[in-house]
Amino acid sequence: MPVEATTTVSIPKVALFSQERQTIVVPRGGRYATLLSAGRNNFGGDVTFGMENLPAGVTMQADTVPANLDVIPVVFEASPTAQVSGTLGKLTARHVDPKVSVKSGFRQVIELLTSGPGQSVYWSAEVDRVAIAVAEEIPFTVSIVEPKVPLVQNGSMNLRIVAQRKAGFTGPITIYPLFNPPGVSSATAVTIPANASETVLPMNAAPNAQIRKWKTAVLASATVGNGPVWTSSQLATIEVAAPFVNFTMERTASEQGKDTELYCKIQTTTPFPGKAKVQLIGLPARVTTTEVEIDKDSKEVAFKLTVDKLAPPGQHRNLFCQVTVIKDGEPIVHRVGYSELRIDVPLPPKPNQPVVQKPPMPTPTPTPTKPPEKRLTRLEKLRLEQQEREKAQQNPDKK
Repeated sequence: MPVEATTTVSIPKVALFSQERQTIVVPRGGRYATLLSAGRNNFGGDVTFGMENLPAGVTMQADTVPANLDVIPVVFEASPTAQVSGTLGKLTARHVDPKVSVKSGFRQVIELLTSGPGQSVYWSAEVDRVAIAVAEEIPFTVSIVEPKVPLVQNGSMNLRIVAQRKAGFTGPITIYPLFNPPGVSSATAVTIPANASETVLPMNAAPNAQIRKWKTAVLASATVGNGPVWTSSQLATIEVAAPFVNFTMERTASEQGKDTELYCKIQTTTPFPGKAKVQLIGLPARVTTTEVEIDKDSKEVAFKLTVDKLAPPGQHRNLFCQVTVIKDGEPIVHRVGYSELRIDVPLPPKPNQPVVQKPPMPTPTPTPTKPPEKRLTRLEKLRLEQQEREKAQQNPDKK
């Protein structure tokens, strides 16, 4: 008997034993977004969603579901002239290759009676259609301001969300991210304050975030009249890209009250315009430095560290650089490199050491310009420090 390729479409649950957001309600002239899941059986590859029996005036926008994912966001939009109505729609998923035959259907389980022990389900129903309706117009819409620059791996971005309010509606609007690409995280919710028109949604990418142009959307909820209403943004593109620069940071060490430097080697993988700002992040208390700038041709940068005499001694880890590249007027924030700073307590002064008066400084004579001294590597500095300690131990002070 031949193996049959099948896929089951469903709306993921947002709460246990609940039908919250398991239906699709689209306001006239507005949008509503939901996640759709495509469970593949006996086949693999990209799939696309479709829907039959949509209400008049309603359209559906959805991206292709990549082979390594099951869930993507889908946006339904109703025209301003759509009539308030409802239907039972049939959601399907098919392979992007029309030669691959896949049997598809929708499945939604409704738990009607649950109780102990262990929240057992005693009565449930299963349906193969999704309820979709056009509702009355609501007094606001929200949109994502599509970024012109990518979110780089191990970087961050503030995604702008703007609201368009109708006259008379001034209340706060809560924004919920609907979908984060693989390796990307975001705030669980942000708020557009009362009488305000925009907010930002902080997003972060892991070092292994999947590189691709992704479609995403946000949900928005506000209290209108006697209860909450829901809408969504459009499907917007977020590009996840490789970092423009990579840093190799040397480890450094110093004593309390003694300044030092931290050197970084730079590898530019994607040329960028103008200057980029570089900040050293993670320094311990009472250790300071200043921001530096680099360009696409920079090969090395050094941070001068001012170490206070009360700086905490010990090994201070998790130092990294935050590099901000400006492109098309928008920031691309990188987190690159790794380093450590060791702060030692100075050796105590030697006992009974005679005070030596410094002779007056002779009149300086002009000397030819010397070539710049070779910078010692971290290993060479450690060897030099060890030699000085050994000399001090071999020649102790005589009492």
